[in-house]
Parts: sequence; C-alpha cells; structure tokens
Amino acid sequence: MSFEAELLERARRLGAQVAQMHVTLDTLPPERLPVHWSRHWLVDRPLDQLAPLLGGANAWPWLVDTVLAASRRGPERLPTSQPTYGLIHGDLHQDNILVRPEGMVMVDTESIGYGWRAWEMAYFSSGDFREWTWEPEIERERRRRRAAFVEGYHVVRALTEDERASQSAFGVLRLVLAMARLATLGTEDDRAPERVACWLDYLGRWIDLHVLA
Repeated sequence: MSFEAELLERARRLGAQVAQMHVTLDTLPPERLPVHWSRHWLVDRPLDQLAPLLGGANAWPWLVDTVLAASRRGPERLPTSQPTYGLIHGDLHQDNILVRPEGMVMVDTESIGYGWRAWEMAYFSSGDFREWTWEPEIERERRRRRAAFVEGYHVVRALTEDERASQSAFGVLRLVLAMARLATLGTEDDRAPERVACWLDYLGRWIDLHVLA
C-alpha cells in the first residue's frame, strides 16, 4: 500500500471511529454541560472578535457576507436534535489524535459539549492557518482525505444530504473561528497587517478550492 493510500485508509478509519463516538454519546443521559457550539459561538462571536481588527478594512464586508452565507448553509440549515446535533469532542484536530499500534486515540476533551456533528467533522478536516502559506497540492490532498473521512463516517452513521452539503460551510466557519482566536492573542505589533493579509488570502483561496470548485 502506498503512503497516500495508507493515509486515505487511516482517514476512513478515523471517520468511522468519530461516528461510533457520536453514536455512543447519544446513548448517554443528557448532560448539563455549559458548552454549546451554537451559531453564537460559530458565527456571531468570531465576527465580534474580528471587528476591532478588520472592521475598517476593505475586506470586512466580504468577510461578513462570507460568514453569514456559510451560516445559512450550516448552522441555520441543520436541526438541533439527535443524531445531527449532540455531544461532540469539541476540539478535534490532528494534534489531538494519537496514532497507536492498537488504533487511534482522541485526547484533550476539555472542550466537549453539544454541537452539530457536521461541524465536528469539518473542524477536523478543514485545516488551519499554522503554515501561513498556500500550497494548492496540499489542499487537494486534504480534500481527498476529507472525502475518505466522510466516507468512513457515513458507513457507521448515515449522514443526511444537508449534513453532507454543510461540510464546506462549516469549514469556512472553522477557519474564521481560528482567525478570531489568533486575533485575540494580540496583533498590536508591526506584523499585524501582514498576518491579517495572510489570513484573508488563505481563506479566499480555501473557498475557491473547497467551496467554489
């Protein structure tokens, strides 16, 4: 098996494992957890956090329109009931997946709460801004792995058409959330404009490939 084929198979297995986690969590009694990954936290709060930094920028109207359009195709389109909405890991990214000989282990569950399962899937598969560069081939490979991840998930818990259609929208919201979190770490320095330009450029290119392609 080639290295790429191995990565695709690992993505399928992980998708199935995440789906099984969601199915199992649905069997537990309801929890009074304070965290709900609702529209407020995925749409309204990131825009509020970014407004002081980008509110006067030429790209601000585009960013707001992009986020609101993603909201209509994601949070506002999906129900808030099981199995579409329920307990999720809340911070499912590569660094929180440990690959062991006996399988993959999900760690760092301090963000566990209620949310859309499609959001959890997109959170994992949409990537982030850590590289500060754009590599189209890496993004194409990520898209193939995302498809394998969704395929593996669907085998265990069948996704609705709306859940499938929401993946790119939730991916946009995940990247904007990452942008907002980075902004709150402090950008009052000489490189702040450069960082902002990188975020917006990456987001625009990601949308071109994953949403408009």
